Amino acid sequence: MEICCKDLQEFGRFRNFAEFIFYENSEAYDEFNLLKTYCENIEKMEELQKELKINRQKNEVSVIKMDEHLFNLKTECENREKTNRLETNMVKKWENARQEQVDAVFNHELKTLYQTRDDYEEKTENELIAINEIMAFYRAKGAKLENSIKSWHRRYEAERIQLDEQIKHTEESIKDVKSKYELIRSWYETREKFIEEYYIEQKQLEEIRKIEAGQRASAIRIQAWWRGTMVRKQLGPYRPKKKSKKPKAGKKK
Repeated sequence: MEICCKDLQEFGRFRNFAEFIFYENSEAYDEFNLLKTYCENIEKMEELQKELKINRQKNEVSVIKMDEHLFNLKTECENREKTNRLETNMVKKWENARQEQVDAVFNHELKTLYQTRDDYEEKTENELIAINEIMAFYRAKGAKLENSIKSWHRRYEAERIQLDEQIKHTEESIKDVKSKYELIRSWYETREKFIEEYYIEQKQLEEIRKIEAGQRASAIRIQAWWRGTMVRKQLGPYRPKKKSKKPKAGKKK
């Protein structure tokens, strides 16, 4: 929550929160990489299937050519057999030996072709078995990854809902704090204005008091000077009292 609030105040978005989510979901990221590798392996497997299909087509073409060659050889043998029937008895033995040689070569080539065909068929079957096993392995792995992705997705949705609620609560708290801040700020401005006015008023009163104190001191000095003057010059109440003349007693007769 502190990270979210800090991001909102400083950047206006959840930059550090995104990094936090990334580090928290690093395991999911690893699983995502595994899924990506799985997809790449699927693509490689499709390429292998295409290559296998091309090889199979080539092998089928080769088998067709070999069958055609075999058919041509059979045709040639038949033609030679027909030719041998027309040959004279003098070359019959030699032709028989020649025919045996041709048959031996033909049988050898035929055996070689059949063996090659069997080898290709066996190789094709082994490759199909390997492909089926690979497909089964990838299906199992894909199902496991899919279940893991679903669980992580559910967890992500739950955490997202929880974080949305926390963000909503934080926004409400921020709004409440802002309203309180506005109230305190208005109250502070009012008090500040009152304090400024009070300070100005007190300053004016202090100046008035200083002026009055100066006037009072001046009046006291003037009064002191005047009293001193009256005392020195014996004026006013400080004038010396005249002695009253006592009446003289009449002469006794």
